[in-house]
Amino acid sequence: MLTEANPCSADEVGAFYDRLGGYFATVFGDDNIHFGYWDDADDDAGSGLAQDRLTRMALAWLSPAAEHWVLDVGCGTGGPGRLAVRETGCSVAGVTVSRSQVEQAHRTAVREGVAGRLRVQRADAMALPFPAESFDAVLALESIFHMADRRRAFAEISRVLRPGGRVAITDIVRVGPMTGALGAHIQRTLGCAPLAGVEDYPPALAAAGLRVRELRDISAHSRRSVEQIHERHLSHEGELRAHCGDAFIDALLDDWPAVLAAFGHSLGYVFVTADKPASA
Repeated sequence: MLTEANPCSADEVGAFYDRLGGYFATVFGDDNIHFGYWDDADDDAGSGLAQDRLTRMALAWLSPAAEHWVLDVGCGTGGPGRLAVRETGCSVAGVTVSRSQVEQAHRTAVREGVAGRLRVQRADAMALPFPAESFDAVLALESIFHMADRRRAFAEISRVLRPGGRVAITDIVRVGPMTGALGAHIQRTLGCAPLAGVEDYPPALAAAGLRVRELRDISAHSRRSVEQIHERHLSHEGELRAHCGDAFIDALLDDWPAVLAAFGHSLGYVFVTADKPASA
């Protein structure tokens, strides 16, 4: 169930990202900490382009205008928010539980000249520090799986979203039977809550007053990210050990092959769009 207890609090997830900033920069790059999207096996896009493509898919649904405010839940170092500001002219408020990500996002926004329209702060998505109906759209790329209580996070998203507003989510979910051992591998590797099942999404969003418009399994289009992460673990092992220590990398090298083998079978990646019905 989506309310299953999470061994990681928001503070612990924040500490996970603070401690492993060097890992994420090495494996994902400086702009994005989420999977990419490839059209098919012949698509030769690099990982950065594929990551931006996924962000643009979400923005295409959100359709923010220059006068709109977008909330980026789990904004990481601010890459999707910067892209949204540059390409749509909207304003973005990003929230993350990581102190180091807040600092990096601010530095990069200043350097790229978008700090006037991109504000990032440390906040828990399950207790958002914003008034009701503050935002025209909400973006949550690969952050919901960290939430201890996803239903509460969805309720908070709905609360701060204006009637008629839109939501775009990508998430790592269960798409088939999963053993306890595999679940433990995934939680340890991703720093996540026990994963939701893909079937849990529609009722959980509906309970928050959000209407699902699309729920699409895009695992086949994003598997290359999982493969590339595994390759970078191996090709940058020495650098990663220097950043993260031997114990973490030893566990990662043990766990990631199981994640890779499960991806597209018991473990999947979904693209979800929803909206908040306008008031009658």
